[in-house]
This record gives sequence, C-alpha cells and structure tokens, in this order.
Amino acid sequence: MGDDILMIARHFVNIFNKEFRKQISGFTPDAESNLRNYNWPGNVRELRNAIERAMIFVEENIIDAPDIQLGNLRRNTVSADPLASIQLPPDGISFEAVERKLLQDALEKSNGNQSQAARLLHLTRDAFRYRLEKHDLL
Repeated sequence: MGDDILMIARHFVNIFNKEFRKQISGFTPDAESNLRNYNWPGNVRELRNAIERAMIFVEENIIDAPDIQLGNLRRNTVSADPLASIQLPPDGISFEAVERKLLQDALEKSNGNQSQAARLLHLTRDAFRYRLEKHDLL
C-alpha cells in the first residue's frame, strides 16, 4: 500500500505543478517515508489535500517531511492556531489594510493563481475577486 500512496502522491504533484506553475520534482526520502507510514484515515482526499498544501507552501523544488501536514501534525509547530500570533496594535489597525495585506500574501503564496489564493483564505473565487476589485488589486 505504501508504494501505491507514493504513486498517487506523485500524480498529485504533477497535477499541482501544472495548476500552480511550479516545478516540484518529488519528495525527499523522509517525506516518502512519512507518506508511506501514515494511516490515511481520510483516504485519497486527505492525501490530495496534504500534497496541495505542501505544494502551496514549499519553497524548494522538492517536498520534505516538514512540508507535509499529516493528521494533527502541523508544518508550523509553533501553534496549531494560525491566529494565535496576531496581535492588535495598541492604537488599532485598519481592517481594510489587514484584508488587503491578506489578499496580497495569498496571491504571492499561490504565484498569482487566484483560485488557489481564494482557497488559502477559505473564500470562493468570486468572493476573492470581489475583494481584489474592492482593493484595486486586479
């Protein structure tokens, strides 16, 4: 079953290479070992999501073990809650400025792919485009 998992994972890498305009060559031996040994309770959908997340955030041309989020293991082990590190400045901050920055960051992380950027922010593509227009980012 482990080799089947790797074959499917490589297939998803090929798909996401095209979608995200990346050139990820595959996995390090540690990443392959983690993929092979994980139970995959969510089946193929969980594998697809794990590879998609890794492809979005990986900065090298190969996916390493820390790049893959499996179950409760997080790529960023500082905090499971990404909002935990956000601090409201004493004088406050413009919500519009925060929203604009999030849109820009999502576009940067997705190499300009609006559909993928929308997924990063848990928005529909239409809602994402609406916000881009609102902030003159189109």
